[in-house]
Amino acid sequence: MPPVHDAPSPPEDPLLKSARREAAASLALTAVAVAYTVGYAAWFGYGRTGESLTFVWGFPDWVFWGILAPWVACLAASWWFSFWFVEDDVLEQAAEAPLEGPALFDGDTRHSGTSPGDRRESL
Repeated sequence: MPPVHDAPSPPEDPLLKSARREAAASLALTAVAVAYTVGYAAWFGYGRTGESLTFVWGFPDWVFWGILAPWVACLAASWWFSFWFVEDDVLEQAAEAPLEGPALFDGDTRHSGTSPGDRRESL
């Protein structure tokens, strides 16, 4: 039997590569945040006496450092992630493809050939 030669696979779509990278980073950030929050709250929130509690800005210390601070850090990380990490790629195939399907909102005139105001008057 002759050897089977696999044809080289086509290069990966850059949009797919970017989406995988962004999804992996998002899942990693979520996993770290959940692990820290649950771990910190379990370690410092349970089994404490009332005398050992201290307060930060009116919150018990374990709530402030285990819940509030990570949420603020996640908010900052999400802001950075959305403005500097995520790439705004052009969908060439989607831009060239004709629009199909029902109108998605009132201003969508892709099938009717009329303006949104004309359609409202006919209702």
